[in-house]
Amino acid sequence: MDKINIIGIIHKHFKTLVNSNTKKADFWDWFVFLVLPLIFSGVLLFFNVYFSDDAVGTVITVMTVLVGLLFNVIVILFDIVRRDNSNQIKNQVLEEVLANISYSVLLAFATILFTLLLNVENSTAITVFTFIVYFLCSHFFLTALMILKRIFKLFDNEMKKNTN
Repeated sequence: MDKINIIGIIHKHFKTLVNSNTKKADFWDWFVFLVLPLIFSGVLLFFNVYFSDDAVGTVITVMTVLVGLLFNVIVILFDIVRRDNSNQIKNQVLEEVLANISYSVLLAFATILFTLLLNVENSTAITVFTFIVYFLCSHFFLTALMILKRIFKLFDNEMKKNTN
């Protein structure tokens, strides 16, 4: 069972939601990454926005493609660390990005699972699963934006260092 234990990935991801100066949990990070997706999901359901059959297929396809891309980014990060592991700050950021990307892969897997469950015949279950899929999609999107910003910052710093 230890081979599929994902608690470490989740724990490391949430440890990245801290203020870099104080090293304490940042209220706004938690608000943006957890509360906003909950509000967004609730608003969509309040207005009776549900997934069509085409949308279900699209969500599954998009998440599947993104999982493949995220695995490729993990390989690239591994190569960067293997080539140069002398910079401690860079390595810490890379470790955090790895945790964020791995967590995003888990989010995508969960999104695919709950999207498939939208095919049940129970209307209450469909509402619950729709809420969960909206939450997971919006949480995934925000986490992907954070990953993009961190990777951009890493590469931008590397480019500046190489031009000096």
